[in-house]
Amino acid sequence: MATGTTANYWEDKALPALLKHEIIRRYVPKFIGILTSTHPKIVLLDGYAGMGRYLNGDIGSAIQILEIAKNIATSRNKKVDVYLNERDPETFARLKLEIANYADQSGLTIHLTDGDVAVELEGIITAAAGLPLFIFLDPCGLGLPFELLNRVLGKLRPASGLTNVPTEILLNFSAEAVRRIGGLVGQPESNQTALSRLDETVGGDWWRHFYDGSLEKEEAEIQVVKGYIHRLAAAAQMKMYAVPAKRELNHRPVYYLVFGTRSSFGSWFFGDSVARASRTWREAAESRAEGDQMSLEGIVLTPEEQNQTLEDEATEVIEQNLLTLLERHGNFVVGKYPEEVFGNYFGLVTEKIVKRAIKELKKKGLTSATGVGDPNRLEVTRPT
Repeated sequence: MATGTTANYWEDKALPALLKHEIIRRYVPKFIGILTSTHPKIVLLDGYAGMGRYLNGDIGSAIQILEIAKNIATSRNKKVDVYLNERDPETFARLKLEIANYADQSGLTIHLTDGDVAVELEGIITAAAGLPLFIFLDPCGLGLPFELLNRVLGKLRPASGLTNVPTEILLNFSAEAVRRIGGLVGQPESNQTALSRLDETVGGDWWRHFYDGSLEKEEAEIQVVKGYIHRLAAAAQMKMYAVPAKRELNHRPVYYLVFGTRSSFGSWFFGDSVARASRTWREAAESRAEGDQMSLEGIVLTPEEQNQTLEDEATEVIEQNLLTLLERHGNFVVGKYPEEVFGNYFGLVTEKIVKRAIKELKKKGLTSATGVGDPNRLEVTRPT
């Protein structure tokens, strides 16, 4: 449990955590499932593992990841190594008790450490050499230094060369810390330690000029997030995405979930996972807001109607995107072009809508594809 987390955090699962855990629940099995056919073992890392379970009984990320790993190890007779790191002594003791039931699970190996993940990380990366690796980093407050992530993703797990193996990362980038520290820029009594800490996290002081007064604070925050993921994507040679996690429907983000992958299929499945997780989050947020509803052109819509409207709009746009790709590339597999297929609806609607769009095109005689199959094999073809 990172510094700054209190016992209150572990009372029950707040909405930002709900979104985070829904994404993990939906995406990590896809990551493991695809790679177990070509690799003898998969490695998962939770660098800030916490207690493993909330006080109300809900599971946290560590137990969630162990459950996913156990299911894969059991159902597919594959090996999964899970590294759990937690530096807070009291939290570590609770975590150790929670994971005891997984100790003798066939195919599952648990490595439990109680050090600083910034110190432990390179050793874990070395141990995972040659194996697919999914890294989850969920600190409270600012995370690992940019240069350390640069070294891990850009040098120890490079995008090319003999040591190139599938590597993906999901990390928490604190919007609240950016807002708090950004407000210190230019102040006479600025906390230089805090400013330098953000410099270290994002890879320089380039972010400070966004807080020179020329931008609204909300826009300044957005530019810092964009700048951070742009720099990290370049260093890691990954495609990166940022998903805002909020406490309430109309609140500003508490943090951004930053995801990095080098696989077009990784992008596809992540976008699909985010769309599904976001719908679950919205339903929970609306329930907690006691039925607050959104309005479209003066008409009050239920959550189901909102989703239907979104999907109908997306279907039309995706149809056109598919036709553009068909004209440009000829027959193509949709999973190779996630952003081009979904367009502005990436992360907003699921792959179901792509399949619906393909079926609509077939009805119109514009493709011979059926819209049936997995995105890594689902081909859009010219009409026959």
